[in-house]
Amino acid sequence: MRWKLAVAHYLHTVAKNQWEYIEMDRKTGRPKRHLFTVPRYLNPLEESDQNSVSALTGEGEIIVCREGLGEPADIEFVGTPTPDMIPLDDEARAESAKFESAWSYHPGDIPEAEGGYAASIVEKLSDMRVAVDVKPVEIPGMTELIAAITAQSTMIGQLVAAQASAPSPRSTLLNRT
Repeated sequence: MRWKLAVAHYLHTVAKNQWEYIEMDRKTGRPKRHLFTVPRYLNPLEESDQNSVSALTGEGEIIVCREGLGEPADIEFVGTPTPDMIPLDDEARAESAKFESAWSYHPGDIPEAEGGYAASIVEKLSDMRVAVDVKPVEIPGMTELIAAITAQSTMIGQLVAAQASAPSPRSTLLNRT
């Protein structure tokens, strides 16, 4: 079961990638270490990530496989394949076919240059946001409430103006003496 990565992926691999977070304990002054298992970023355009050379083009590529089911240089991953993983053998094609009905994106829909599967998800979320933003929200009584607030702010403005032009009680006391 082997696949070629068409675009960059974050994959959980059998060789676990861990990120370490260190913080100082305020009570004891000792460092506290936290380890988090994180996916590995694999980019076919990065030479350091490439683990194979294409027999057809002579260019570097990334080949991933299931644990123990590939060649020694393959990167073993855990999880489900994505639409941007090109199956290289019959077993991989069969496994990818199981997930095709769940994929709303197929590699031919968006050219690789536009980001592939990840770009299709971002585009779909953007379309959903636009659909929500376009719908106006009608709240019963909102027009009357806005009119009342406008009238109230006008009255407050008039009171403030009247108060500013009226002499203060203190100034009238000072002028009498």
